[in-house]
Amino acid sequence: MSNKQELPFINFYKKHKISPVSQDISNLQKHFSRRSVLYRSLGLLPGYFKDKDLLEFGPGSGHNALYTKSLFPSRYVLVDANPVGLEATRSLLKQYPTGNNKCEVVESFIKEYRSDDLFDVVFCECLIAYQRSPLDFLKNVASFVKPGGVLVITCLDSVSFLSEILRNLIRLLVVNPDDNIEKKWKY
Repeated sequence: MSNKQELPFINFYKKHKISPVSQDISNLQKHFSRRSVLYRSLGLLPGYFKDKDLLEFGPGSGHNALYTKSLFPSRYVLVDANPVGLEATRSLLKQYPTGNNKCEVVESFIKEYRSDDLFDVVFCECLIAYQRSPLDFLKNVASFVKPGGVLVITCLDSVSFLSEILRNLIRLLVVNPDDNIEKKWKY
């Protein structure tokens, strides 16, 4: 079992029953276009995913999974430890029944996820930088990729971190630290 101190984000999300990951998908076509551009920039054409086995670690609230599911993978497994995010993922997948409906949503810490199956594509977006041991975390995630498969990772770098630091600075100036979590969330 994971040490509670190693999981500050998940513990915070569970304590406050939140999923901090959200995207505007009111224009689903625009959202799908953004994801398509990302995949194409990685050299992954949409047809590549058809009939492939996919694994996604940390799907957040499932917004990106909608597009990936629409590419008709044979199997699509989504793994996250945040029950609120997973419920949002399940809800979105039902609300937007595009593509293949063979999705498995698994509640598990990434370090604790076990499967004898290997996958054609493994996704892990914006998670590595937040790990106490990023290299060990990456090795674990990569261990689920089939030989000749693809590992898709994205990371925040120091340049993009600047905007996050500035956003948090503004939050500190605007949000009263004594407010409850619901009021803080509205900012």
